[in-house]
Amino acid sequence: MSLKETLTTERSEIDSKQQEIAQLSKRLLQLENRMSAVEGKKARPLEKPEMSKAAQEMVETLFSRLSPMDVAGHELARVGRTFDGGYVMVPPRSEEKIAYSLGINRDVSWDLEMAHKGLKIYQYDHTITGLPCQHKQFNYFKKGITASFQTNKHMTCLRDEIKKNGHQNANDILLKIDIEGDEWEVFADLETNELQKFSQILVEFHDLHKVYKLFWFRTALEALNKIFQTHQAVHVHGNNNTALRIVGGYAIPPVLEVTFLRRNSYQFSPCTRIFPNKLDQPNNPSFAEHQLGSFQFPHTD
Repeated sequence: MSLKETLTTERSEIDSKQQEIAQLSKRLLQLENRMSAVEGKKARPLEKPEMSKAAQEMVETLFSRLSPMDVAGHELARVGRTFDGGYVMVPPRSEEKIAYSLGINRDVSWDLEMAHKGLKIYQYDHTITGLPCQHKQFNYFKKGITASFQTNKHMTCLRDEIKKNGHQNANDILLKIDIEGDEWEVFADLETNELQKFSQILVEFHDLHKVYKLFWFRTALEALNKIFQTHQAVHVHGNNNTALRIVGGYAIPPVLEVTFLRRNSYQFSPCTRIFPNKLDQPNNPSFAEHQLGSFQFPHTD
């Protein structure tokens, strides 16, 4: 057999294996969907989740990962526009030269402040045709961010984008993420070494009032458990565009803004603050702020 014939045969075998893998992956996804559907039929929804003891335990389990602590030796500051669009964080340090901004809509106020401080900003949003303004430090991609197993021509994953942008060895990246509910699967999909790349994570968590729904709870808990291994919450703020919901006896903000700092870069102490505080502003100035108190929940495993 000639070399050309050998290469042709090997290429054909590789193509066949790739098709086989693709078919198996498709079949696995179908089976997982069927299992979820079957489980969904068997799983009984909690009766009166507002008063349910089981719902109370689910709230405490999930929200204990979000209970803030104070950060030693650093002052938090608000960055971005007034009302909706501002984030509370530690001002960027000299080693923080890269920021990822996931979810733009019509607001780049946070991005602009970071750019003015010399950071390069990598922006992702598939729902807009372009940025509301430009800056030489901006790098915009008309792509949404999702989990690695859900990518398509419109959606990519954070893992792939970090690699494409040449940031595999960057270890002090700022991450700002507001992607309307996809954040749960994005964080659940990341590995510990990938999360460690982010010195600060500013995230808006959505749909927290669904905490008593088993399948949503599983994904959210997996995501928060991963973040909790590497990062500590230091600030929380309830988005007051949605009303508080009672779940398991607790008043739950359906949308919660959280600031996380990497554990190996900062020191922490028990929280002495009440939320909201002077750094916060209502997302909607026409509505009252959500009063979260100290936002401390008993830690459960």
